Amino acid sequence: TQAVAPAPQGTKICSGDTVISGADSRAKLKMEDGNELNISPDSKIMLENYQYDPAANKKKVLLNVLQGKIRAATKQENMYHDKSKDGSDNTFQVKTKSAVAGVRGTDFLTAVTPMPNGSVKTEVVTFKGTVAVGAPGSSAPPVMVGAGQKTEASPGQPPSPPKAVPAK
Repeated sequence: TQAVAPAPQGTKICSGDTVISGADSRAKLKMEDGNELNISPDSKIMLENYQYDPAANKKKVLLNVLQGKIRAATKQENMYHDKSKDGSDNTFQVKTKSAVAGVRGTDFLTAVTPMPNGSVKTEVVTFKGTVAVGAPGSSAPPVMVGAGQKTEASPGQPPSPPKAVPAK
């Protein structure tokens, strides 16, 4: 296992690293491709995979929200809606125990809430663009969550149909 250590400003994060924010702390990750991740207090986020190679147009991001909240903002709309030079899909995905969110280039929040039965509820709120939210390991089509909408998902259940969220 890796050691836990304070991360002062400028600390480099790599694939496989986990960022843990305390009760009174937040973290902001600025990615090489210009995207930003804002991690709320009491959160635990693992950067499972990050590949960025502009020469090969390769862009792959896989975040695992273990607890808490993360707001992700991509630099451009649809910047992950293409293929790299080797023909593989470019993807930006945020996963939890109960949902997988595929980003089309947008601004959205993923929140993981523990439930009394020991499982977790995932909520995805889209501020800009569209996010495709599906159940892990399911072949069912994802729900498309547009700006001003949210969906919720529990383990073993498909995400709820998108519904409007209050502007606040």
